Amino acid sequence: MLGLAIPDRWAAAAEIVDGLATVREDGTLSVGGTAVRLFGISIPQIERTCRTFIRPPRCAPKAVLVLDGKVNGFVRCEIVRRGADGVLEGVCSMRGRDLFGPGEDLAAWLVQEGFAFAAPDAPPDYAALERLAQSRELGLWGDKFLNLR
Repeated sequence: MLGLAIPDRWAAAAEIVDGLATVREDGTLSVGGTAVRLFGISIPQIERTCRTFIRPPRCAPKAVLVLDGKVNGFVRCEIVRRGADGVLEGVCSMRGRDLFGPGEDLAAWLVQEGFAFAAPDAPPDYAALERLAQSRELGLWGDKFLNLR
């Protein structure tokens, strides 16, 4: 389980947003009713697909559906900044099986699984996780048509 820390340059002014979370169609989270974009990553808006085993079916880009399958319940986001579009950006985590251990960084998990790209200003661990996912051909890196980097 990943438990990456927020770099010191952001931690001092961190605002906390927490609550029950749902995943929006563009990959942002609605955490306790507040929109939060996962900081440090880019979620590709390609390969739109539908989950037809649920009613009503949920259609979104594959990476968004993967995130939706991961997020179940309470999420805590340490806000890093407000994006140019006004949406909050934060390092968001979910508790794993160990309620007292560190939370799992959702952005790092998406990158590690190959469903998001590390942004240039992301924590350094994200770039390493992206290279690892690419070398293992995980997620979108496993798709033969994907040659984005």
